[in-house]
Amino acid sequence: ARPAVVRALHAATRGNPFLIEHTLPELSAAAGDAGDVAAALEAIRVPEPIKEILGRRLQALPPGVAETLATAAVLGDEFRLGQLEAIASPELRPVLPAIETALRSRMLEAREEVDRYAFAHELLRRTLYSALSKSRAARLHLLAAETLEQAGAGPGELARHYWAARDIGGAEQAGRCYVALAG
Repeated sequence: ARPAVVRALHAATRGNPFLIEHTLPELSAAAGDAGDVAAALEAIRVPEPIKEILGRRLQALPPGVAETLATAAVLGDEFRLGQLEAIASPELRPVLPAIETALRSRMLEAREEVDRYAFAHELLRRTLYSALSKSRAARLHLLAAETLEQAGAGPGELARHYWAARDIGGAEQAGRCYVALAG
């Protein structure tokens, strides 16, 4: 396999052999001989055997934990506790107990920085994200963009969230962010 494919595959699976086995064929086919591996990784669907296993693990969690993780999936592969707290629905707050459960279940990893977390692998994040309705995801992205903008996030991160919320009022802000990126 090409080095770019290996790097992308490791980023998506964190080296888990089962995940690699089911993702590599789709990733290789999507990337083609000279294709963009990062774009291919975004384009492929989470393979069904992986979705099924992750679904069973998520269903085994206490009430509210999977929904909290799905909300966190909007923020990306890494997020801060305060960001998640800001966009979580009131019935999910406080989010720290759910985060601690997810850490014990090895669905999240704590980063060195206090209150910073990452999903165990990208396929888990994508599975959780795909469980959100389009309406819910758009609203969470809009909340995330507004929260991150107040925190001083850069235009690239803001553009991603505003663009995902373009159908509910984020298009103009996304355009502003893309203009800022273009310099």
